[in-house]
Amino acid sequence: AKADLDYCTIRSPVNGFVIDRKVEEGETVVSSYNAVPVLTIAEDLKTVWVEATVPEADVGNIQVGQEVTFTADAYRRKFRGKVKQVRRAHTTTNNVVTYPIIIEAENPDEMLFPGMTATLSIETARVEDVVVVSAAALRFRPKEEDRPAELPRGRKLFFAGADGKLEAVVVTEGVSDGSFTELLNAEALEGKEAVVGYETPATLAAKQGGETTNPFAPKFPQRNKNKGTAPEPKR
Repeated sequence: AKADLDYCTIRSPVNGFVIDRKVEEGETVVSSYNAVPVLTIAEDLKTVWVEATVPEADVGNIQVGQEVTFTADAYRRKFRGKVKQVRRAHTTTNNVVTYPIIIEAENPDEMLFPGMTATLSIETARVEDVVVVSAAALRFRPKEEDRPAELPRGRKLFFAGADGKLEAVVVTEGVSDGSFTELLNAEALEGKEAVVGYETPATLAAKQGGETTNPFAPKFPQRNKNKGTAPEPKR
């Protein structure tokens, strides 16, 4: 009877924080494979694991040890961690295949709680002291009348020549973050201005007036400049 009574006392094998409790005091629990967990315990909240789902198009660039920065909705600050695991068990949702990535991060002052939502940014490559160019310059395509007589094949940058015509220079791309792209073996191009687009009358007028305009900004109705009020409605 004493041995059976000792079995009624359930002790946690580790010290930690109780996150969830599945049973109430006085309920009967049994030791079997399909038994409901009694308690969910977090052993140490000083270090947390963040599980991220990455699409298959991006998972090839992720490796163990890469630096990660992420934010949580509960705080206005950034947290840092490193990629701990790249798991192979995929999940398909709406024909989109994703893979789980585990990030290990420090939890300063135990601010992060289990179950929080995080937005991550994984650094897949880093280069320093290199020649870069705006990604818009690589996307620029001149008009037919402005194209050089001989247009080389490959990725090109266009520069304004001494005679006012465009000159094309073939370049080799390196690392890109979407806004700027590294140019390999392009030390001779450093300091030169590449063409990114054509200037329109609107942008020219804004430049002369010292103002910057956003072409995607909504257009508001103009008020009467003489009276300073809106025009009278039509009757």
